[in-house]
Parts: sequence; C-alpha cells; structure tokens
Amino acid sequence: ELTSDESAVVEEIVCKADELPDGTKKEVEVRGRKILIINDGGKYMAVNGLCSHFNYPLVTGQYYKGRIRCPLHGACFNTDTGDIEDYPAYDHLHAFQVVKVGDDLVITTTEKRLESDRRTIKSRLKKTTVEKPIIVVGSGPAGQSVLENLRLAGCNQPIVQFTKEAMPAYDRVILNKRLTMDAVRLRPDEFYTENHISVMLNSEVVGFNAADHTVTLSDGSIHFYDKLVLALGGRVRTLNVEGGDLKRVFTMRNHDDPAKIVEAAKGRDIVCVGASFIGMETASALSSIASSITIVLSS
Repeated sequence: ELTSDESAVVEEIVCKADELPDGTKKEVEVRGRKILIINDGGKYMAVNGLCSHFNYPLVTGQYYKGRIRCPLHGACFNTDTGDIEDYPAYDHLHAFQVVKVGDDLVITTTEKRLESDRRTIKSRLKKTTVEKPIIVVGSGPAGQSVLENLRLAGCNQPIVQFTKEAMPAYDRVILNKRLTMDAVRLRPDEFYTENHISVMLNSEVVGFNAADHTVTLSDGSIHFYDKLVLALGGRVRTLNVEGGDLKRVFTMRNHDDPAKIVEAAKGRDIVCVGASFIGMETASALSSIASSITIVLSS
C-alpha cells in the first residue's frame, strides 16, 4: 500500500499534547475524517476512528497493549498497523504517523489514506493453477475469512465456495437490527471475480468422500477437490412444542427472514421467544411495526 501511494502528503496539527495524557485516547478530525489517537507511555499511535464493521466510534472502545477493541461487536485492530485482528469486521484501518512537535501533536499522512475510513487489502493474483480446487463449504464469517486469507497468503489454486444461501456472504450480525433493509453483503461481485473465487449459490453439500476427495450436493452432482474446508456455522434453534411449526412462527437466521417477519408483524400482537441480543434487538426493531410485543424468556 505504501509503495503504491503517490498522493500528496498531508501534515496537520490535530491537538495540543497536553490534551492527550499518557494512557488516554482522543478522537480528532483531519479534513473531515475521524482519527483515533492513543498515547501509550509516550508512544503515539493513530488509526481511523470508526470501526470498519459498523462505523462505530472506536474512541469508546477498550485499548490494551497495541490493540483497540470496538465495544459494539468486538472487532479488534492493531493500533500500529491498522490491521484487523478479530472479527466480525473484514476491512483493516489506515494507520497514521503521529509525532510531538513542541506543544502540538502532528499527524502526517496522504490524501489517499484520507479518502476512506477503511482499508481493503487486495491480492495480486493474476491467474490460478490447473490443480483441483480448494472447496470451502459455508459462506459465514469462517468461510469468508478462509477465502480472503488464502488469497492474501499467496494461494493460487482455484477456490470454489458452496453455500445453500441464495446470495454471497452477508453480515448476519445486523439482520435483526435493520429488519426493513436488505441484507448487507460483505463483498461485491467484483471481489470474487478479481480474486478468482467461484461462489456456487443455492448449493447444499450433503456429503463428502475423504478417500476420493469429492463432495456431493443435494442435486446429486459430485465435485472433486484438492483440499476441503468445512465452515458450516450454526443452526437456528426451533420451538420443540406443539404448534412450533405453524405458519406464523418465524426464526431469525437467513437474509430473507426479516422481510417475512416484518410483513407478518404489521399491526399484529407479537410474541418474541428469547431475550438474547437477537431476541431483544428483533423486538426493538418491530416496536414501530407491531401492535404489541411480548417477550418470553426462561429464568
């Protein structure tokens, strides 16, 4: 990234040094871009001020030994490099140089780095080999992380991802927060094309043969692999009671579930079973749509 950045250098005073005592952090703005500055024993570090997952202010997060963790969903970033070290975020942050000049703290960066609040690292792969592919089963956070990190690590084998979902990897975490909005995809179509990754939608893997290096789909088709990654994720729990399979009983799991729930909830009395984050956030999102909401939870 540094070698390809030939944009103009930007150097600005962002605050007084005494505004950032040892062991504290501060959010500043440089040309309208939020920047987080941290003073750790006289060592100044700066990264983009918004978490790349949900654009939440990192100044409210927890800093410890060179890492800042977002309080919203736990994404963690290295404050020296801006690199992500824990999900659910997928994009890195930009890191900025900060030095003390007299009584001031001065940031030095470039116009290119100030263009965005996040940094997406791209692989340099031009073409793949003719080997059998690496098959990844699942399009959740684990499966998507494997795809991205294989390419960033220099893997040039063909990669095929099988998912029973009807759309490529999306942010499942915010489904119950934005019931009336479409699911947010983690990457656009161009990402998969540029990285030579084939995504097979509506493709449920029902079995595999480790000896023959094959996977079998629900349609009966058989596909050969060189390496197999099983990133199957979790399965939604359903009500194991009489009536649990009735028409107006819904679960929150897949990208098309929110729209179904919203349509059925308009002007009706809703019972939300479960008081976890998913249950409570779904109930909150439905509060302006439903006639009433009752939450049922076990003690």
